[in-house]
Amino acid sequence: MIDKRTGKPLGWTFLPPETIERAKSGSQVEKIKLGKDGTSAFTDIYDFAAKIRSGTLSWEDIEKDDLDFVSFTNIMSVSNFFGSYSAFSP
Repeated sequence: MIDKRTGKPLGWTFLPPETIERAKSGSQVEKIKLGKDGTSAFTDIYDFAAKIRSGTLSWEDIEKDDLDFVSFTNIMSVSNFFGSYSAFSP
């Protein structure tokens, strides 16, 4: 299967069928990852940030599933001993 947004194979296509079945009954993020390639989260972050900066999108308008999906990249919002960074800040 191909991710229609990136044109790349979905990351789970190499997994054995029993693993895919477990993911279908797993957490919401696992279910989302069955429909999107994990590396497309990086593309999503840049798209969301560009739209928010241009004023065509508010972070409140982003669907919860999309926020959950991009959150595993740990780029959208990182807060640690280095300080705080947000891809959505101007």
